[in-house]
Amino acid sequence: MFTIEDSTTLPTFDPKPLTSVLQPLVVTQEMVAKKLKALRPDKSPGIDQLHPRVLKELAEELAAPLTIIYNTSLREGELPTQWREANICPIFKKGDKEDPANYRPVSLTSIVCKVLERIICEVIIKHIKDNDLTCQQQHGFSKGKSVVTNLLEALDVWTEALSHNIPVDVIFLDYAKAFDTVPHERLLRKMEALGITGNLLQWTRQFLTRRRQQVSVDGTSSGWKPVINGVPQGSVLGLSCSQFSSVTSLMSSTTSSYYLRMIQRSTLQYLTTVTTSTRHVSKLT
Repeated sequence: MFTIEDSTTLPTFDPKPLTSVLQPLVVTQEMVAKKLKALRPDKSPGIDQLHPRVLKELAEELAAPLTIIYNTSLREGELPTQWREANICPIFKKGDKEDPANYRPVSLTSIVCKVLERIICEVIIKHIKDNDLTCQQQHGFSKGKSVVTNLLEALDVWTEALSHNIPVDVIFLDYAKAFDTVPHERLLRKMEALGITGNLLQWTRQFLTRRRQQVSVDGTSSGWKPVINGVPQGSVLGLSCSQFSSVTSLMSSTTSSYYLRMIQRSTLQYLTTVTTSTRHVSKLT
């Protein structure tokens, strides 16, 4: 699953024009208390065994010390070791249960770390929205959009085309190992080009590097293995990182005549041309 990233051929991403600059993040006690109170008590704890029910019920008492820990971590760009560790629980997808490839590896990571991840994620998403850094066709990880809006937009175009007896050819793409194969240095360079710098970029770098994981099944765990690429599937920040690394943003910027509809790891695309009378759909070649 893991590959060593070739650091000799790293791409260069042109900085995006920004209308507002992302300021260094300073976590407040109110932010922490709000996130702790919103925790779902039915979720599983991470490697540190700090259960979300305990954190939720003691939100007011824990908010102050956690705020100090979070700001220290952001200021120094360092994470506790257990924040970089994960228990991998294999979730069966389909097919032969004896085949390990038919299981999705979900990382059970520290809930305390996830609270900070949510705060960081909200700041980054606000920065992206304020600077209009995503395209209109982005449906995954976008508030108010989902697979439903994805399908409704596609259905609208297809229905219009078919009403004019125009054939529609559709290509569905699903990126294999989308979470597991994200190259760290390329991801970080792309984030920097989007204006995500300072302590947020440094903290994300430390979050992604020097990680290790073990597989746990029925109370039995494997040995520890280092994680040299990819983002933790099951973490909060990992979802945002997968959005930054998605090649669909490159596709939509270089093929403006395509209608691209994106939802998480999958893309459907169909070629359209616009005329004064109607919107035509042509075969994608």
